[in-house]
Amino acid sequence: MVTINVVGGGFAGLVAAITCAEAGARVHLLEAHAALGGRARATTGPYVAHDGPHVLYSDGPWWRWLADRDLIGPYANVPLNALAGFRFRRDGRLRRVPPLALLRVLAHRRLHAPVDADFATWVRGRHGEEAATVTANLMGVATFDADPGRLSAAFVWERLLRVFAPSPPARYLTGGWNGLIARLAAHARDLGVVIETGARATELPPPPVIVATSLDAAGRLLGTSFPQGESGRTVLLDLAVRADRRDAFVVSDLDEAGWLERYTLPDP
Repeated sequence: MVTINVVGGGFAGLVAAITCAEAGARVHLLEAHAALGGRARATTGPYVAHDGPHVLYSDGPWWRWLADRDLIGPYANVPLNALAGFRFRRDGRLRRVPPLALLRVLAHRRLHAPVDADFATWVRGRHGEEAATVTANLMGVATFDADPGRLSAAFVWERLLRVFAPSPPARYLTGGWNGLIARLAAHARDLGVVIETGARATELPPPPVIVATSLDAAGRLLGTSFPQGESGRTVLLDLAVRADRRDAFVVSDLDEAGWLERYTLPDP
């Protein structure tokens, strides 16, 4: 029986380890940190701040992979009263109704966007300057970029159609992604995967090996470098504030690609 070493205990490493174990391999997983999770790590209570996003999308292959293994766990859909709690910041003011220019873009859902044109240019050519600005800034939440208009039109358009579908596919995992990591780890161990935390790999383990780390860390292990693409520019902040009955569920900043979301509404 072959033994496969996996370096990295985030989502990618755990999924790789489980897949290999299901195929009959022995698997040894090494994680440098004291806890598994990668971007799914979170702080301890009483206020829990997450290193990464909070939701999964039910229309993607990862959701199906998790569902096939009964690993999704408890979750909440977008609240039924969420739309009443939407606000849009435009021209420095909060509004309850999105700009007409944005609605015109969303009304043409059957269009196919080109890969080789940027999103702002593509929307501008069809709907004008205001539509390009507000639609691109709306997509900051889904692209994790401060200037989504510069990205490929096909890339941004596909995500816009998914995130803002008539029946939103966002699912809020109870307690955040860290609960999912615990279920993945338990399932991996049940399959016989040996998981070692606090085990930083300073050299490549014996092959076959799967490196599931950041590109920089993978490059050091593999003795190579990877082409450096331009990164998105964004910051994610979790804030604990006193609740108020007037609180919005979401504020979409159509001026500056920002996004506020009250995650305690679907997951107290």
